[in-house]
Amino acid sequence: MPPATGPDLACFGYLAYAQVFSVTAYPAANSGTCVTQIIPSLAGDAPIAALTARQLGTHVSLVSNPVSLDPAGLTVLHTLDTIGVAHQAVPAAMSGPGTPQLTIVTDEAGTRTWYAWLGTATNHLNTADPTPLATARLAYIDCYRVIDLAAAAAITASRAPLLLNLGGDPLSEAVASAASNRRVAFVQTNLDEADADQAESLATALHERIAADTIVITLTAERFPGQPGPLVARKGPGPE
Repeated sequence: MPPATGPDLACFGYLAYAQVFSVTAYPAANSGTCVTQIIPSLAGDAPIAALTARQLGTHVSLVSNPVSLDPAGLTVLHTLDTIGVAHQAVPAAMSGPGTPQLTIVTDEAGTRTWYAWLGTATNHLNTADPTPLATARLAYIDCYRVIDLAAAAAITASRAPLLLNLGGDPLSEAVASAASNRRVAFVQTNLDEADADQAESLATALHERIAADTIVITLTAERFPGQPGPLVARKGPGPE
């Protein structure tokens, strides 16, 4: 494998704007409640990973869909540019279908409900420029079922060791096939807390399909992009 000439880390996945609405308690059906706090954020694990890595001093490039020049898109671009993440999010035209968005409602009991409008993001991922993936030292790729064909193409385009995030989705055949005979450093996914007893068997099943150095299973009260729970299982050729 030729030496890396690009960023330390390239992250692949959909990019969206998110708003987290905090309420004291969920209202009954056909009624309402007051929002106590609104927290803006980015959505998609790959953008969150890119922002976090950049804040730690790593040179990062984000391979994603573009956003639109609407208020949500301008906020996304400002966030990426301010923190210094190289990206492909600038739209090619002044008009567009709108920036993909997630709306999350959370209450004091820790319950989270989310609504995703991804628009054309998944289609744009199929035509994203994979160059950073081919030149980075490490490639992080979101492998959600909704983008599994694009993720498989990103795996094929990359040349670096891989960190594959399933985000709680089953491992698709397209992703497993693309990752075969590749250096996979990590596979990460998550389970609901109620299914914690399945963590070891899930790690074993994933390791049988992808010979990763490490399989990481996290627990969450509910699956929610970018908020993994405690580490509960790890499987790989090295010590536990």
